[in-house]
Formats: sequence, C-alpha cells, structure tokens
Amino acid sequence: MASIREQIMQKIVSVLNAGNIGAAVYRSRTDPVSREQSPAVIVQPVADSARQDSVPYLDWSLTVHVTLYVRGAGPDVQADPILTAINAALLADLTLGGLAMTILPQNVHFEFTDADSQVCVATSEYLITYRTNEQDLTQ
Repeated sequence: MASIREQIMQKIVSVLNAGNIGAAVYRSRTDPVSREQSPAVIVQPVADSARQDSVPYLDWSLTVHVTLYVRGAGPDVQADPILTAINAALLADLTLGGLAMTILPQNVHFEFTDADSQVCVATSEYLITYRTNEQDLTQ
C-alpha cells in the first residue's frame, strides 16, 4: 500500500481532475508545457516534515505546489478563474477524503515570461497536515 503522503498526492490530482477547473492536470510533470497544452496544472510535493506529539504517531506537514501555466494576452487575468476553481475544489473537503487533518492555502506566486506568447506561471502553495503511525507510513 502507498504511504499516506502518496495517497494525498493522488487524491489532490483526482479532486482537481473531477473539479472541472478548466485545465489539464498532471502529477510531477517535468516536460515543458506547450502552447497546445495550456492551460495546464502540475501538482508536486515540495517538502514534508514530521514531529511527534504523541507516541506512536507522527504529525506531518506536507507542502504541495499546484502550478498553473497559462498563455495568451492578459495571462494573469485568464489564470484567475482557474486558480479560484482549484482553491474551491481543494477546500471543498478539508480532510481530502479522510486522509488529512486539514489543508490550508499558503501563498500564490506569479511569474511572467514572454515566450511564443505571454505566459503566466502561478504557483499556489498548500500546507496539508496529516498523521501516520511512526513505524508504518501507510497507516
């Protein structure tokens, strides 16, 4: 069985795919997003840290980036409804189907590039807290 972290990542992709957010969703994609594939969302784990408040459990803080790529005139304006839909989909169930204790939006960072057209890369950061057994990360 996959770790709770991996189950959470799979759930995020599943929720975004089911949420009609207006963009294709990819997991940990490293290939460039082409003009034809825009808008596109890439979901990636960034960091995961544990602390032990009670034996035999670990409380984890998982940082996840949900990065949106949009091309065209006014790309940040085009990105806004997609970012809004992403946030609504992820926060509709703060436990992500019982896998997490909570999910909390952190920051949104915007980068602009002029490639074959104007490009906006908007990265939304989410902090997800969850609990596992100290000796079995699948429970």
